[in-house]
Amino acid sequence: MGLLTRCAHACVRKMLREVAGLPRAHRVTVAALQTFGSYAATFHPHVHALVADGVFAPHGSFERVRRWDQQALRELFRRLVLVALLRDQRLIEETRLQLLGWMHSGFSVHVGPPILPDETRLLEHLAR
Repeated sequence: MGLLTRCAHACVRKMLREVAGLPRAHRVTVAALQTFGSYAATFHPHVHALVADGVFAPHGSFERVRRWDQQALRELFRRLVLVALLRDQRLIEETRLQLLGWMHSGFSVHVGPPILPDETRLLEHLAR
């Protein structure tokens, strides 16, 4: 299960660094794995994450990222998960390629609206 959260962190890091144009920037992310359903039929592991809307540049300033490409984020996450499964020998290359060819990948990413620092009620609600 840790594989999903590691891939989520890597995905957010890569996307934010690319959008900000800062390859060595640091991101702020808090993520938790949640499962739903049963292993027999409806198992649905997923990651909930709170992500700062920017990165810290190597010199310390915070660079805000104003746009998120939700489709690109989903595709990057999908590819990172499949490569990690392959690397951990939980998937073979033939299956990975088949999964990449599916019209409906089975992966989704939701990017909610930003919550600004002065929106304390929304921040508290989200954190709960």
